[in-house]
Amino acid sequence: MPEAPGIRDADWKALWDQAGRVDTVGVAHLAEGDTVSGHEGLTVIESTVRFPEAAAGSEVFAWEIHARTLAPVKLIIVRYDDLGQQYELIGESETLVPHQTGLNRFVLQEPIPVRRGDLYGLHMPAAEAVPFKEVMNWQTLITTRGLSRPFMPRDHFAMYGWRFSARVFYRPTRDE
Repeated sequence: MPEAPGIRDADWKALWDQAGRVDTVGVAHLAEGDTVSGHEGLTVIESTVRFPEAAAGSEVFAWEIHARTLAPVKLIIVRYDDLGQQYELIGESETLVPHQTGLNRFVLQEPIPVRRGDLYGLHMPAAEAVPFKEVMNWQTLITTRGLSRPFMPRDHFAMYGWRFSARVFYRPTRDE
């Protein structure tokens, strides 16, 4: 698995200057995550915060996490199927190893198109890299059954009040 290249602040700023209008979905204070469950092979889907209507016609181009360990992690983007019984995997990053504990920023090799209602999540095939914070009324779907493509049955997931330390960045597509 490739180690995630470090993104310097100057490179991050340059990316923003090129991106135009950028918005985020996810946790504002990434360092609040204080717990790992000890489970291996977690796939988590954030269902409290979804891509808003303004995300229609946009693409996810970058993401960041607060890593507790240097275990592999990947970003996933999913959407409910028409019956709401399965999650369709819309896109994913490559599996990366964080370059440090603490803040890690990643730029996708290929942006992932998103629309209103899409969800983001993480797949951690080994130990948990990204910590969570227990938050009342937060809804995160979690499974240890692994990542399946292109569909993951909803009934493979359990609902927890765990907010993982992750955030994704999206922008209007270049065609707009």
